[in-house]
Order: sequence, then structure tokens, then C-alpha cells
Amino acid sequence: QVEKMNQMQSELDAIASGEMGNVKELPAYDNSQNVMHSLSFILQSANQYSVSFSSVEEEENTVRRQVNLAYDCSSYEGAKSILNQIYESEYRSLIKDVHMSNGEESCHVTVQITYFEYK
Repeated sequence: QVEKMNQMQSELDAIASGEMGNVKELPAYDNSQNVMHSLSFILQSANQYSVSFSSVEEEENTVRRQVNLAYDCSSYEGAKSILNQIYESEYRSLIKDVHMSNGEESCHVTVQITYFEYK
């Protein structure tokens, strides 16, 4: 039991010191307004975009909020920059099902993002 407590304390110390990378805290339940503001700011550089929220999924104390996002940028680099900004944002998320298609004048992206919240 003492060994397990010491291991847990070591892990907490590693998180606090930054040794484990960018560990993000789970925001409180119903963080959708903050997520929308964050996405709105990040997507300013897109030519156009659409955002839709799926129904919220709850499991014990965790809430998963899925967002379907589609956007167009004038270049692949711009489209990639938006994905990086979403990944690096302050809200814990899982980015999946990324599809990019490069046209002559624009790059179209569709992506599913799951944001996590604590309830």
C-alpha cells in the first residue's frame, strides 16, 4: 500500500514538473460556450467553416462532447495550422477522422473532435 502511494505521488510530481508533457485539466461540465469561443478564434483564418455538436455522452464523472468540423483554407499549411491550434488549445480533446483534400485554390478539411469535461 505504501509503495503504491509513493508511486502515485511520483506521478503527481512528474505531472506538476512538466515531465509528462502538456497535461490538460478537465474543465467543469458544460464547457460548450468556451469551446465555441476557442474554435471561433482558431477558425478566423479559415475561408469558411461549419461546426456541429452531437449529443453529449456521459460515463460516471466524465462527459464527452463530440464536435464535427469542416473548413476550407487557402493552403495546406493553413489547414494544418488550424489543426495544430485545436490540438494545442487549453481544452482536453481527442482529434480523429481527419480528412484533407487539396484543390487548386483551397484545402478542405473535415474532422471529428471529442472534448472531455468533468461532471
